[in-house]
Amino acid sequence: LSSSSLHVGFLCVGGEGPPLSPHVLSDSVHCTGDMLETARRLHAEGTSVRMYALEHRYYGESLPDFGDGPVDYAYLSSRQALADLAQFVTAMGAAHDISRWVSFGGSYPGMLAAWSRTMYPHLVFAAVSNSAPVGFRLDMPGYYDAVARDLADARVGGSDGCLDVVRGGHALLQDLVGTEGGRAEVARKFGLCDPSALGDASRRGGG
Repeated sequence: LSSSSLHVGFLCVGGEGPPLSPHVLSDSVHCTGDMLETARRLHAEGTSVRMYALEHRYYGESLPDFGDGPVDYAYLSSRQALADLAQFVTAMGAAHDISRWVSFGGSYPGMLAAWSRTMYPHLVFAAVSNSAPVGFRLDMPGYYDAVARDLADARVGGSDGCLDVVRGGHALLQDLVGTEGGRAEVARKFGLCDPSALGDASRRGGG
């Protein structure tokens, strides 16, 4: 990456925490740290480096246009977020002659960064994935317990009320997938490709 003729794009992947601010690449919880230092060193060696941050769909003002209707979450998925990333690097690469892209992120954005390299190896040259549960399973009590503690922790913006809302949503979904009509409603609202899988979820129980 140290060739002076090489144009590199570093892409910070959004998807967790507050919406991206104008200072996201200099002072934020999203994109600071080792990758910024790596970009600085590459630049010092003569490599052309451009830094970008891509906000996840449904964060901030990055919403589809629903007109006067309610927000439809059928268009919110990691696959669609990855397609957004692919479109972004294609457009920016062509506009600024960027020949190699490096995606990076932590936690869920780290998962997206890793998956971007897996799904779009012709677009993403490398990915740096920090603290990303890419090997997640349906039942991960250690992970879910940690998430529940954070949702209720006022120090990071959580509250008992926030945790109650999430628990209530999970309970509602569990009730819905327990009936044929409920499964059809969930499949319609979330745009599921295989609604029959919800029957397996209802038989497993839990949540």
